[in-house]
Amino acid sequence: MHSPAHRAERVTPRLLHRLLNGRPLQPCRAPRRLLTVVSGDLDTAAGVAGLWLVRRPRSAHATSHTLLFERCGRDWTYVGGSSGTADPLPGRRRKAGEPGQAGMVEVAGTGSVVSRAHVAHLHDVAPLALPLIGCAELHVAAEVDHLVAGGRRVEVPAHGSLIVVWRFPPLPGTAAPGKALSGPAATRPLIRCLAADGSPLSELRPGDYLDSFTWQRLRDQSRP
Repeated sequence: MHSPAHRAERVTPRLLHRLLNGRPLQPCRAPRRLLTVVSGDLDTAAGVAGLWLVRRPRSAHATSHTLLFERCGRDWTYVGGSSGTADPLPGRRRKAGEPGQAGMVEVAGTGSVVSRAHVAHLHDVAPLALPLIGCAELHVAAEVDHLVAGGRRVEVPAHGSLIVVWRFPPLPGTAAPGKALSGPAATRPLIRCLAADGSPLSELRPGDYLDSFTWQRLRDQSRP
């Protein structure tokens, strides 16, 4: 019997093809009650992509799958991912501060894999310095129109749950001007939340799991 992770990986070539070609990710022949494609993200400049799937989302045995891809030469290759028990996806997109959505953006999960496209040329590099492909699954509040991850605009789907992928360190020329990062915390880029008119609402700094909106609420609540 195939494991849930193996069954998820079987559908990846078709889903990756849809992602690369800008097509709707949810397969027509896969009912959402059996397989929900929550989100996909593609950074063509960095040569990385990711998918977030949930199998049997309404079941007590629901499983979440994160699948990461990298462009190696001309081809895109599955380079790893993770699977685990799925937390219930939000039934509706809530405003920041409502029960179930404390901040403008909340981290549901994170992960990383070693870059295969470049690791072959880095025999003498210490393991902690190897180039990585990272990802984060996020729940975004209703006030947020889109995110900026590093210097890249990321659209937020109507349901507010999405995956964001990145490469660390960034390839030359792909980092946002003035946003160069270093150190362990830089494995995730700065993520900013913007309203529809472009005004800033909050930001999630590298290494943090609470956004600046939530930190400010906590500070306000602690004042006498």
